[in-house]
Amino acid sequence: MSLFKELNIEDRLQWKSHSMIFARPDAPGEFSRFEFPDLPAPINGVIAILRNNQMLTWPEKIKFALGLLPAIVQGQSYVEKQDKLTVSQWMKKQACAFNLHQCSCTCSLPF
Repeated sequence: MSLFKELNIEDRLQWKSHSMIFARPDAPGEFSRFEFPDLPAPINGVIAILRNNQMLTWPEKIKFALGLLPAIVQGQSYVEKQDKLTVSQWMKKQACAFNLHQCSCTCSLPF
């Protein structure tokens, strides 16, 4: 926050909730939202996945959760090793390749 004051932009910031919005290929013109609660990662991501009922079935949620285990257990070192992969490649590698990687996504970070 002090950086924003130093840059004299603090009054122009627009704080938003952290979310990912996906265009749904199965329902043109409709969107599905993953809302990330104000909790530390990766807990907030797990909750966002569990809350979404428009794009993910329970079997897909379980596959996704299992695919995320290495990131949860190994932390940042694992994440950095995955930088060379696209999201689609990573999902296939982790055996959680489902329709999510075929969607358009817009991310809204909390700042």
